[in-house]
Amino acid sequence: MTLPRSVADVLSEHVTLEVESIDRMYLNVYQRRLQYGGGVSGFFVGHRGHKYPSTALMDPMTKRFVADVHHFVEAHDLDLVHFAPGQRKDDVAAVYGAEVLTAVNNPVITGEGARIPALRFADPRVHALLQALLVHRLLPHGFTNRELRAHLAPLLGHRPEDITSGKMTYDLRRLRHHGLIERIPHTHRYHVTDTGLHQALFLTHAHNYLLRAGLAHITDPEPPQPAPLRTAARAYQRAIDNLARPARTA
Repeated sequence: MTLPRSVADVLSEHVTLEVESIDRMYLNVYQRRLQYGGGVSGFFVGHRGHKYPSTALMDPMTKRFVADVHHFVEAHDLDLVHFAPGQRKDDVAAVYGAEVLTAVNNPVITGEGARIPALRFADPRVHALLQALLVHRLLPHGFTNRELRAHLAPLLGHRPEDITSGKMTYDLRRLRHHGLIERIPHTHRYHVTDTGLHQALFLTHAHNYLLRAGLAHITDPEPPQPAPLRTAARAYQRAIDNLARPARTA
């Protein structure tokens, strides 16, 4: 039995592509030809067209790649999250995701000191607004107060005329100051931002398919069929009860 002598030995015939995370994607790709010296030499000479292979040739490629990432982030108004050595990506992403959720659920204070109400998760009106945004994202020329009201009213079980223009203005103000929509310059029309699309899609799915469905599985006294979540919840409850029983009897 021989022990691996290098990273290339460890990766050889074992790892070709690794995909991590379910709520976002980042890839660690291992090209087999680049895991040994001859393959790296062939890459620089045969593929990149250099006369001689050298590790110095990797530096400008790395800098160009990093610069392209920064340009992409700036062009699409994205957040760039840096990871320190040894940090788990899931741990950093969990904290970052919590901050984003908190920002949506908290009021916004404008530069003039005005307080813009929050978009509370699980609030029926908020989730009706989020569902309506997903429809209006498809409109190339944006949408108006009246058009949003026409989609929002049925989701709330109302007629469009039951929702006043003032209420819609209030909702549009909340959506705009939380960055979910933007007003089209020199018009009374709005369009859904990329942030609005991503947050509306995620929060709508989390509410409809996780929160409501999960609570239904847990609380239904006579479920039509066994639910793994209900079984796990009952097992967890029994474990907590067993743990607390000695303290109650002491």
